[in-house]
Amino acid sequence: MKMTSIIKPSSLALACTVALASVSHAATITWTNDANNESGWAAGDNWTGTPDNTVPTSGSDSAVVNNIPTAGSGNVWVAFNSDFTIGNGQSLTVATDSGVNFRGSGATLTLATGGTLDLTTGTADGNLGNSFGGGLFVVVNSGATAKVTNLDINRDIAGDPNETATFNASAAGAVTLFEVTDELSIANATLNLDLTALTAGTELGTYELFDYGTIAGTFATVNVTGLEAGQSFTTDYAYDIGGGDLGVAITVIPETGTYALLAGLTGMAFVMLRRRQA
Repeated sequence: MKMTSIIKPSSLALACTVALASVSHAATITWTNDANNESGWAAGDNWTGTPDNTVPTSGSDSAVVNNIPTAGSGNVWVAFNSDFTIGNGQSLTVATDSGVNFRGSGATLTLATGGTLDLTTGTADGNLGNSFGGGLFVVVNSGATAKVTNLDINRDIAGDPNETATFNASAAGAVTLFEVTDELSIANATLNLDLTALTAGTELGTYELFDYGTIAGTFATVNVTGLEAGQSFTTDYAYDIGGGDLGVAITVIPETGTYALLAGLTGMAFVMLRRRQA
């Protein structure tokens, strides 16, 4: 005898509600505080979206700055005081009639693979840095897009940690190039290159990290993690990116001793070959 299952309408409605609630919907949240002063990223009343007064959700929402200051010309000033990840397919941009100064305030801005940071889309400058109250920390994964007008990683306040820029590589030479159309300003900051995701033995090569119009300063500390034994690195602040552009790059190389060993082995092989031919 066949058994027939009966689903009550109320049960079906409840199941649908639960299923819909489990699906997250990315949104675009708009910054609407047009005052020409510092205002915190984490303050809900600075944002308009669905619902209103909602801070963008890290990792799933896009954000856009959409106001020029009511006081006149200049940029909107945003105190970046809450960690935020620009997720795959999401973006942080500036509306065409706007400009922005994102000032680091002790928070970390992360660009995931497929995420877009483009502060050059407005009529005024789109700047990142010029920090206060804790500094700026940026993490850039490969396969992201990063463009700003000016980038300042130069906070030097006693008691505050050095600002950092961290690049995560996915393959030899595969990192996101951070494009700075005007000035890259560096002081008392740390540059990190993480190669731990690479297959052992594939680390050698050049990693182009920044493209700039002009540059001021150098990093106080440069770290490369994931190197194999016998590898070292060099940092070039005037690397030829191509197209007449200069940038900051790290090149992973065998250590000098390794070069000497390889040269010695090559020489010995050549001598042995000559003796056999004789």
